[in-house]
Amino acid sequence: MKFLKIFFGIIVSVVCLYLSVCHIDFFALRESFNRINIFWMLFSSAGVFISQWIRSMRWARLLKPIHSVTNLKSFQIYAVGNMTNLIIPLRGGDILRVWMMARHLSENKSLILATLVTERLIDLIFFGFLLGISLLLYPLPQ
Repeated sequence: MKFLKIFFGIIVSVVCLYLSVCHIDFFALRESFNRINIFWMLFSSAGVFISQWIRSMRWARLLKPIHSVTNLKSFQIYAVGNMTNLIIPLRGGDILRVWMMARHLSENKSLILATLVTERLIDLIFFGFLLGISLLLYPLPQ
């Protein structure tokens, strides 16, 4: 039975991989890669890493009243959740992140979920603030 699950998983993966690359023009893709400016790629990668690290530190701070967690462990779980969000729709990585942290801390999942909701509310308030400032500085055309 285990062999059938693994075999079925491999077949599904191969079919999905084929469907995702069957219409790609690999010569055009190679040309696009040749035009990449390495400086900007490294600069943006560093920006993403720093952003993720800061967000994971914020999450560790939100978790502190529940249970102490290191910034490194918070970053590891945060990164796995974000990578999963790229694959699974409807923010499935956030659910995984809650599950992983609850398992790591041996805490109730609802407590960890509350920190995630708080984090999203902080993001919403911050982006609303940025939107308000942007609209004040750059009004919409009439």
